[in-house]
Amino acid sequence: MRAMRVRRRPGGRRADPRRGPCVTARATFARRVFGGAVAVSAVGVLAAPLFRMPAPALRDSFPADGAVVAVAPGEVRLGLTSAARRDDVHVGLVDQRGLPVALGPPRTAGTDVVLSVPDLDPGRYLVSYHVGLISGGAVAGSVAFAVGDGTDRPAAAGPGGGHLHGGAIDPLSGAVIFADLVVLGGIAAVEFRRRVRT
Repeated sequence: MRAMRVRRRPGGRRADPRRGPCVTARATFARRVFGGAVAVSAVGVLAAPLFRMPAPALRDSFPADGAVVAVAPGEVRLGLTSAARRDDVHVGLVDQRGLPVALGPPRTAGTDVVLSVPDLDPGRYLVSYHVGLISGGAVAGSVAFAVGDGTDRPAAAGPGGGHLHGGAIDPLSGAVIFADLVVLGGIAAVEFRRRVRT
């Protein structure tokens, strides 16, 4: 019986005769998958800002910020850009002396948050809110209004008194990250099996 000839690689290392075209094909496939994953990741990172959801904000309110109403409102309404989580709605109302005014429990209607208000005396009032959103994050700020004949008009409070919580990952970015992890995990598994067999 003829002895099996063992070829030597450049540098003196012996080539394993069991390593054939199948091993080379697997290695080539792994490299191609890795290259494709890198390309997909780059495209996802570049395209994500084009599809990212807008930051949550106060769309409108009643009374409007800086408004003067002749008749005391029976309720305060906050119109948001996304639906609120019912268990994460915090709204307070104070008068011009800084004394709190009792409000009814918050109700949600679509993307609006509504609270009943007792009879208000003429004067300036400030609504402060902090609302968590179903879509993620939160929106906070203040709304100033006055009850009276318009001689004591308040300055608009705006969103400066609040802050936005941007800790949540938007769905598109989360999907891209998850896909990248799955692909890279598959590549790692293929590479591990290849090394064990060789």
